[in-house]
Amino acid sequence: MSTFDAEVVVIGTGTVGGFVARELVRAGIDVIAIDKDAPAHENSSHGGQTRMFRTAYREGAQYVPLLRRARALWLRLQDELGVTLFVPSGALLVGHRDADSTAETLRSAHAHDLPARQLDIDEARNRWPFITIRDDDVAVLDEAAGVLCADAAVTLVAADAKARGACLRTGVTATRVDDDGLGVSVTLDDHTSIRARTAVVSAGTGTAALLPALHPWVRTECLLLTWWIPSRQTHRFDASRFPMVLRSGHDAYCAWPTDDHATVKIARSGSYLTIREGQPMPDAVPHEWITLARDVIHRNVADLAPNPVRANAYGEVFSRDHRFVLGRYPPSPNIVVATGFSGHGFKFAPVIGAVVAGIVTNDPAADGVFPRGGLREVLTT
Repeated sequence: MSTFDAEVVVIGTGTVGGFVARELVRAGIDVIAIDKDAPAHENSSHGGQTRMFRTAYREGAQYVPLLRRARALWLRLQDELGVTLFVPSGALLVGHRDADSTAETLRSAHAHDLPARQLDIDEARNRWPFITIRDDDVAVLDEAAGVLCADAAVTLVAADAKARGACLRTGVTATRVDDDGLGVSVTLDDHTSIRARTAVVSAGTGTAALLPALHPWVRTECLLLTWWIPSRQTHRFDASRFPMVLRSGHDAYCAWPTDDHATVKIARSGSYLTIREGQPMPDAVPHEWITLARDVIHRNVADLAPNPVRANAYGEVFSRDHRFVLGRYPPSPNIVVATGFSGHGFKFAPVIGAVVAGIVTNDPAADGVFPRGGLREVLTT
C-alpha cells in the first residue's frame, strides 16, 4: 500500500501552479494542488484581470520561439475551454532610439521575421494622438500582440485540472516542505500534512519562505496597477482601436484596453517597494504611489480624468537576472521550484506549466527550454 497521499503536491495554483497541475493530471498523474487563496485574486502577480502578450521582445530575441509556442498554446487552450482568453489588439512599443531595449525589440522582430514593423513617427502620432511620442523615439507596432484574460485563465485552468481528477484545496497555507529522500511532506497551517513523491513549489511571493536557499537570488517587489476613465472620446481606448502601449526607458509605463469599455488600465513601470522577509504587503495603496504614477501617466497619455478610479498593489517575484527560476531545488531533489518570473512570466504560463511537468516526470525535453542565467548556481549545485 502506498504511503503517499498523491504522486505530486503542487503548492500554489496561480500563474503557474494550475497549469502544472493540469498538465500532470492529463498525463495520468495523481495530483493534490493547494493554495491559501482562490486561484485568482487581486493581490496575486496576475491580478487585475488582464496581462500583456507581445512578441517583439525587448527582454531578448531568444524568447521569441517560446512566445510563438505560448501563443499557439493560449489559442488551443481557449478552444478547449470554450472561453476567450486571448484578445488580439496589437501593441505599440515605444522607446528612445538609442536605448538597449529599443535595439533588442527591433532585433527580435528582424531575427524571427515577426509581424512587427517600425512606424514613422508622424504616422504613429496621427493614429494615436493621445499617446506622447517624442522626436527621438522609435515606435514599433507588434501586430501579433494581444491581451490575455489572466483572471479567467487562472480560474478556468484550475477548474479544468480539478474536473480531470486533481484534488484542489484552497484556504490552506503550506508552512513547511521537508524532503526525506524518499518523498516530501508538506505541513499545512490547519495542522494536517500531505505526503507525496514530489512537490512543486510555485507559491508566488511565499515561495522563498518555503525554500530558504532561494533568498539570495529572488526578491519580492510591490507593483501598482491603476484604472482611468477617459475625459473624452471613450472609444479611443476600445480594444478595436487602441493597442496596448509599452514605453521603455524614461517614464516607462504600459497601458491596456479593458473589457468594461469604460476604463483604460495603466501601470507605471518599476517597483514602489521591496518587500522584506516577513513584511506584509500594504493594506492600502499609499497616496504618494498614486501621485508618482499619476505624474508619469499624465505626461504620456492625454484625455484622462485627473485621478484614477481604482488602484491595486500586487507582489511580483524577481530574480537577480530577470530570468525564470525553474528546476529541482538543489538541497532537495524531490522538490521542483518555479518562481522569479520577474514581471514577464504570465504570457509564458502554458509553456512553463508543460516544462515544469516535464521536470517532474524527468522528461529530457524539459531541460534548457528557457534561457538560464546566474541562477544556474542555485539550480545545479
